[in-house]
Amino acid sequence: MSAETITLLNFIVHSLVIGVAAWLLVRFVIRDALRRCILANLAVLMCLYSPFDISMRDLFPPQQPVPVWTPLRETFEADWRVTVAPVITPVAMPAAPAPTWDVNDVMRSLRWLAWLVTAALLLRLLIQSIRVQRWAWRLRYLTQAEIDSLPKDVPFERMSVFEGDGTPCVAGWFFPVIAVPSTAFEKLTPQQWRWLIRHESEHLRCHDTVGVLLQNIVRAFLWWNPFIHALIEEYARAREEACDAAAVGENRDQSDYADFLLAWAAKAAPQPSCVMPIAHSRPARRLKARLVALMEARGVRKKLGALFVLGCAAFAVLAPFFAASFGIVTVAAQEAAKADPKDKTMFVRTYRVAPDFLSRSQELRDPFAIQDQKAPVVSKQSTERITARQVLETHGITFPPDASAVFNPSTSQLIVRNTLANIALADSVIDDLSIQFPQVYLTCQMISADRHYGVHGSVLSGDEAKALIQSVSQKKDIHLLAAPRVTTKFGQRAGIEIVREVLPKVLPDGSLSGDMKLLGPRVFIDMSRPERGKTTLAAEVEFGINPTSEDPWSLKNAAQADWDKVMLHKIAGQAALASGETLLLQLGTSKKPLTVLLTAQALDPSGKEISSFDGVRPGASARSQIVAAAAADKQASEWAVRVYKVPAGFAQDKPPLEVLKAAGITFPKAADAMLKDGKLTVRNTKANLELIEAWIDALNKVEVKKSVHLSVLAAEMKGDFLKLLNDWLPPLPGAAKNTEAPTVITEPPPPAVLRQFILSGIFTQPQFEKVVKSLADSGAKLESLKPNPNPKMYVLPAAVGGQEMKIEPIIGPDGNTIELIIRTPSQDQNPARGISTSVTIWDGQTVVLGSQASEGVSRFLFITSNLIAPLAKK
Repeated sequence: MSAETITLLNFIVHSLVIGVAAWLLVRFVIRDALRRCILANLAVLMCLYSPFDISMRDLFPPQQPVPVWTPLRETFEADWRVTVAPVITPVAMPAAPAPTWDVNDVMRSLRWLAWLVTAALLLRLLIQSIRVQRWAWRLRYLTQAEIDSLPKDVPFERMSVFEGDGTPCVAGWFFPVIAVPSTAFEKLTPQQWRWLIRHESEHLRCHDTVGVLLQNIVRAFLWWNPFIHALIEEYARAREEACDAAAVGENRDQSDYADFLLAWAAKAAPQPSCVMPIAHSRPARRLKARLVALMEARGVRKKLGALFVLGCAAFAVLAPFFAASFGIVTVAAQEAAKADPKDKTMFVRTYRVAPDFLSRSQELRDPFAIQDQKAPVVSKQSTERITARQVLETHGITFPPDASAVFNPSTSQLIVRNTLANIALADSVIDDLSIQFPQVYLTCQMISADRHYGVHGSVLSGDEAKALIQSVSQKKDIHLLAAPRVTTKFGQRAGIEIVREVLPKVLPDGSLSGDMKLLGPRVFIDMSRPERGKTTLAAEVEFGINPTSEDPWSLKNAAQADWDKVMLHKIAGQAALASGETLLLQLGTSKKPLTVLLTAQALDPSGKEISSFDGVRPGASARSQIVAAAAADKQASEWAVRVYKVPAGFAQDKPPLEVLKAAGITFPKAADAMLKDGKLTVRNTKANLELIEAWIDALNKVEVKKSVHLSVLAAEMKGDFLKLLNDWLPPLPGAAKNTEAPTVITEPPPPAVLRQFILSGIFTQPQFEKVVKSLADSGAKLESLKPNPNPKMYVLPAAVGGQEMKIEPIIGPDGNTIELIIRTPSQDQNPARGISTSVTIWDGQTVVLGSQASEGVSRFLFITSNLIAPLAKK
């Protein structure tokens, strides 16, 4: 079945389900006449709107406005299209087989029949409405004699008179009046006049004529739904019962009023249909129900009540969800289910992906991350630019003839043209490649004691790791070392090291006795893609010690260490960690054993701790509706020439054919592209021209291209900056804390190690302004850093080493987040000791990089990122 057939059947089912649910409530549950008419009227409207909203929304995808400069082609299609077809020798064709009808043809015929009946009913309603309104306009006002004959307490302002005999009624849709026959002034008693006016005035007060008009319109569309007719009948009965109760009032003269109604019902109604007479003999069941209600003296509420109103609201909200559980299959589910390999119909879908979609899919290692010397080097071949089609093909998506994939990095849009089955598969693959994972905040702590603590390879919770550090920090002869912390992301190798080089000896012949050795700890950490909130953390720990030294922890006099005696100890381990958990590793050395604690904490872009490593999948808004393309065989044989106005983002320094091919658009033999006077003329197949149009349309939709402006501020002050920060700013709940566990170190690390810059926090703009003002008031030295000719490189002040720091900003796919890759050098002119930090922030936030206080002086770097959009050209 086609999508239209599925949608139509679901619309019918959903309308029937809502109708039967409402009819059961009105018929058997609710007894009060006022409540029954309100719920029946609401249900009639919901039977039309709710199924339409549930079932038919996918048939009407939102239409994107086409820029006026995009298609300057095919003003008359025949003027531009060039058809190339082989010569075909006429052959005798066999007789065409008799046409066979399938369910789609039947439903299509029934749909046309339903629309014809609906049109006829609407036309009939229009004619009846015109007749009623004209008849109401011809009614005359009451004469003075007729006014004098009325009881004094009967209002006559809304009354009109028609000549002859007939039944009193309410006539007119929007400005209704009470129409009474002229003979009534001679026959009715004062009590009967009160009954008549009270009854009809209740119709006017509740605007029943408008409700009946809406019901008739809905019935014209849903004439095939029997529950619509039943609900309208229930509404009419309940409405008349409520008006009868208002007419009788507190008087207990129901039998006389029933005789009054029967007298009017026996008379003919000369006025046209679509009026509301006080009584009518047809349908007889309605008149019988009114008389039964009168004899039973049923009361009618004056107000609906709060509980009933809440119940109606709950029905309006829950009924569509209940109805949606019925049906054949939704259109969205049918798209995924249509995986027929024989179906070669082409569809086009546009995805919004990250700007680094192609590079991310290659899973290349970050060039700024600290890497092991023995780590495999990425080959040049793997860094060659690949196309979006190659990326999808590596994930198992096939591309039949005329299928393609085009990625536009300037708009972060991926346009895929393929069969419905392959597009459904591409949805899953692209969603997996576009997941936004949180950042990882890594903390490394080491314990050197006479024995190991814990179990090698075990996983500790946050409370267990904290309790372990607190317990050992209070004991003697135990050394604790807190290595620099680093923020990284999944798939990027992180390195933490506090080392000194020990140079080899120079032999008499001038050669070296071996490679350089490192004295101190080195930790390399790799984290896999998270699954179910956990990531697999694989760590390699190296520790170089000098056995001849009394304190192997000390890096003092490392230059005088004996190269021959320096020993390197290694250990590796891995475990699945949730956010906040710690991996415990045990490293045996020639001195005291070493216990290593590696903690991984998930951070959101604001720097707050979160409880899971799970990434955020892009929602349905990240991809457009599927748009059906023309048949593949027709597009493969049809050629066309189209002219486009060149958008601002189109590269004009290269031949247009080369630009379009680089975007992933194929050009078969005899296809060509020409750029002249700002207009791009392309001759290609219809299939490829659709891709070119979508690609150019994506360029046109980008009004401005954002860039990132970086502001770097270096600060140097006396005292502990972190302690003062608590006085300047209130602590943020859940933010990553910069305090370390109590440490007992026999000798502090050298100043170069203490001044390594690590991530210390993230400030909002008001927080940063307040901190800078407080620093200036405290006499801190502030220096704004300017970039080198290379805008990514910044020279640090001489007080902190004077080396270059590299900052690379990347705008996120949402256009509001910024990923900063920061490579901070060490302070002792050794590039091997630099730390690479990757952090994602919002526009206008400031990253704080700080070093431990050395000689009573704290040094910090503030990196502020702002998104800049250039002014549009007039």
